[in-house]
Amino acid sequence: MALSEKKSSGRGRTCSPWPALVVAAVLLCGSGAVQAQPEYWFDHVRVTLEAGGSPFHSVQLGMRRIDGGWVVWQTKQYPYVPVYDNRVSVAPAAEGDELMTLLDGTGLLDLKDASVDVPFGLTFRVEAGWKGRSNTLVVRGAELLEDTRYATILEELRRFVEGRTGVVRYRDLVQPESELGLLNLRTFPQAEVEIDGVPLGRETPVNGLELGPGVHVARLKQAGSDKVRGIKFTVYKGQVTNLNLNLNE
Repeated sequence: MALSEKKSSGRGRTCSPWPALVVAAVLLCGSGAVQAQPEYWFDHVRVTLEAGGSPFHSVQLGMRRIDGGWVVWQTKQYPYVPVYDNRVSVAPAAEGDELMTLLDGTGLLDLKDASVDVPFGLTFRVEAGWKGRSNTLVVRGAELLEDTRYATILEELRRFVEGRTGVVRYRDLVQPESELGLLNLRTFPQAEVEIDGVPLGRETPVNGLELGPGVHVARLKQAGSDKVRGIKFTVYKGQVTNLNLNLNE
């Protein structure tokens, strides 16, 4: 059977990968009667963004073993509007098993919660089960930890999922994606962000925010303070604009 990929958007509900899992399972297993979950359904890994500088309201990457392969999904929900990008694909059993063996050897089922006390950094919840063992952990600022196994696990899963579902990037929903540029914004200290009068509902850092080409205005309010700073910046079509600001200067 050829591998399949699905992309969907929804309105007025929280996105969940489970409907797609059921569909994929039916496609792989045929039209037989519904039975109890087999043991291999326990095999899975799921990473959920809990906090940090993502422009999305929610982010989740994951994969789960089914009969004949692995269901792979990537879900990102846009802020303030009930719109999400949910992409689902199917990977051969051997490829998914190989990744899980690699992640297990890296410490997926043994590592504990870890964090680094820096103003920047994403916080992820990692949930996994493999060959009868399971683990749940929370990691913040994985790329800055001395123990590089945390960053390796996140990066290997991201690469595997995005290689099969494609990369879901933040975008201005009213403009064609081909016309947009990217903004990466970091501040010290952290600050609440408004872009062109629209609050993002989160603090810096902001990574991969897609904006139309031209001049934009950002309003930055320091966390826990009444200090507000306004800046103008320019975004260019197909290019990345990086802003690193010290708000105390």
